[in-house]
Amino acid sequence: MDEVMSNGWCVILEREIDGVTVTSTAGRSLLYYQRQIDELAEKLGLTPISTFFSRDPNEIADYLRRQGVEPDMDQLPEEEWFEAIEGLATVSGLLNHLRADTAGVPEPGKIIADLDLVQQTLAIAAEHTTRFHLGRVLPESIEEMRKTD
Repeated sequence: MDEVMSNGWCVILEREIDGVTVTSTAGRSLLYYQRQIDELAEKLGLTPISTFFSRDPNEIADYLRRQGVEPDMDQLPEEEWFEAIEGLATVSGLLNHLRADTAGVPEPGKIIADLDLVQQTLAIAAEHTTRFHLGRVLPESIEEMRKTD
């Protein structure tokens, strides 16, 4: 799986695509302003961006074990994959709106920049019929998480 962006939400592809690598430390605005972005998407009749968030339960379990907690694997949600074209519809709709009207979202420049990166990746994923989800790279420890958040 290839990851695009780090420190915030990133695009996780179901399979590797040549030429798609970690390209930015962006993605924080998508994480921090998720509620406002979702509200805008709903207002525009688009699927909320948080709908596309998912995690690999094994990665969550590994993270919890590093924190000294033994997870109940039956309680962890299954990893979900989404068609890139579905995510592209949401992201493109949000970008079209925000380029014309930035009212209602904090730091629109950062949100637009992060959505641009997601749009570029999803366009490539759609061309290669590769599914995706949004995720977040979990830090090695709680101390590391405090440094990045």
